[in-house]
Amino acid sequence: MTLKRLLVGMGALLGAAFAYFAVTGSHSDSAPAHHEFALRPYCIEEAGTSAGVPRLWAGAEGAVYLAWLQPPRRAGESRMFTSKLYAAALRESGIQGAPAALASLTVGETPDLAMSYDAVEDTAGTIWMARASLEHRWWLDRTMGRARMSTKVAVGHADDGALEFRRQTDPGKPVWWREVFAGNPSFMKETGGAATVRLFPQVAAGVPWVVGQTRDPAYRVFLVVPLAGKWGIPRILAEGTAPAPVLDSAGRYHVFFEAPRGISRVLSKDGEKWSKPAAVPAAGGGRQPAVTFGAGRLWLVWSAGADKSADLYLASSKDDGATWTTPRLLTSGRTADSEPSILVDKDDTVWVAFIRRDDDKKGLWVLHFPAAQQ
Repeated sequence: MTLKRLLVGMGALLGAAFAYFAVTGSHSDSAPAHHEFALRPYCIEEAGTSAGVPRLWAGAEGAVYLAWLQPPRRAGESRMFTSKLYAAALRESGIQGAPAALASLTVGETPDLAMSYDAVEDTAGTIWMARASLEHRWWLDRTMGRARMSTKVAVGHADDGALEFRRQTDPGKPVWWREVFAGNPSFMKETGGAATVRLFPQVAAGVPWVVGQTRDPAYRVFLVVPLAGKWGIPRILAEGTAPAPVLDSAGRYHVFFEAPRGISRVLSKDGEKWSKPAAVPAAGGGRQPAVTFGAGRLWLVWSAGADKSADLYLASSKDDGATWTTPRLLTSGRTADSEPSILVDKDDTVWVAFIRRDDDKKGLWVLHFPAAQQ
């Protein structure tokens, strides 16, 4: 082989390697084996350092809605910070019309406390929302210099199907909220309440089923089922974080969650008896799962990779989670993509909303593609 041919061959190899890393990112050693999509996500809102917690849901009329939290601000003369929750209908190129303010949520005395919420819409066009909020309560002895934080989980709804959560007696205030743990103070005391709250996509006994994650050091996933219009006793399903509930094609209940070595799930036919946690092999090393059912499949999206350059991956299942497709890389680059939410609309289009971090800034991003492209 001549020197010229050798140099040409080396150049081709280097070019291929450069192209590969340009697409997959520099942390491919921690990423699962995957295929790649040629997708172009677009930015919904650049929100400085405090955007977060996007949630997608499908309206009864087929529209796709996106909700998100805006940066927290101090509430007037109060020491407490509030964060406004906004929502808007999505279209292929962005949001449709001006975002609607759903509620103003108190996040605590510091603007960096976590807030969790979820939203679903039932077949009657009623929008249901759950939220987990923190409250600061000082010990009687203020000289300790510490604040005791308790968590409240509550559920509210808007009956007209519009993006308006209001009381009938006071149109200027957010919707009523029903306390989930009002009758279970021992659960609050033992676990510290809920750090995360999610809703199953159906309403039973007038209230959606609530799935959450405790604040105690073990970080356990729990389920609360309403019985005769009242909340039942919270049930611990597994040890883990970031629960993501879904119903499959047979109406069975799945809860995916983040475990130490990746994504796992528990399964139930009736909501009473639950399987033992089982790992999802396709999502090994993944975190922050989001799941939905549509177009005859379960769709699972998660974040993986280094914290400062994490990417989103997608897998689907035709057999209700028994087997999964090879993961596909949805996003890549030097930014960190996390907190995904996923939905399949009536036209079998897959929507994914997520937070993109670039240094200390966060933005709300969305991508979509036909389900057949999977």
